Amino acid sequence: VKGAAGAVSYAATVFMTDLSNQQISYLPVGGTSPTTTNAGASSYKGLELEGAFKVTKDTKIQAGYGYLNAKFDEYLSTGISGLPVIAASNLVVGYAPEHTFNLNVESNLANTAFGRLKGMLEYKYTASYYNYPANISMTAANAIPGNFAEDSKMPALGTINGRLTLDQIPVGGPGKADVSFWVKNLTNEQVKQNMMDVSGYYQVGYWSAPRTFGVSANYKW
Repeated sequence: VKGAAGAVSYAATVFMTDLSNQQISYLPVGGTSPTTTNAGASSYKGLELEGAFKVTKDTKIQAGYGYLNAKFDEYLSTGISGLPVIAASNLVVGYAPEHTFNLNVESNLANTAFGRLKGMLEYKYTASYYNYPANISMTAANAIPGNFAEDSKMPALGTINGRLTLDQIPVGGPGKADVSFWVKNLTNEQVKQNMMDVSGYYQVGYWSAPRTFGVSANYKW
């Protein structure tokens, strides 16, 4: 569904995806390299909402929200006992955050003899997620060798990014230039974003990028 009314525009999408004969990457107990197996089937149901509001002729606010419900419908494997089990009801799906959100404000700040000054500020949020298909309970009858969900849970992350741009700079020749000063992760939020559980004794983790500043320049013709 899409629509617009005056200064407001919006879009909404509802989706459902069913996967069968699905290949799953998991980390075997005692292993250091993920293994791919044909595990079964899963389903993804969700909602995506997007909207934009033009506050003035120079300023616009955009926002988006996503909801995702992911689960295994079938997962055939060998249980901790060594017997075949249908593990789906005791597993979480990897890399499937339930909530995502973004908010973006853009504005033309000033028109000068040296070019047009624009600003952008955005907030991005990703809810916690699991980085492996992992056991909800390690004592369940259908538990399988591998990761425990709580040990595979990556924290939620919210970051603020900004950009200040001077564009349409007259520098001669057939085109114009622009220069931007930008910052990513302004508040320097650092949380674990991925990890590998090695042999059950220690983890190798990867964190979100720290606060980063930069300057970029372009010439367009």
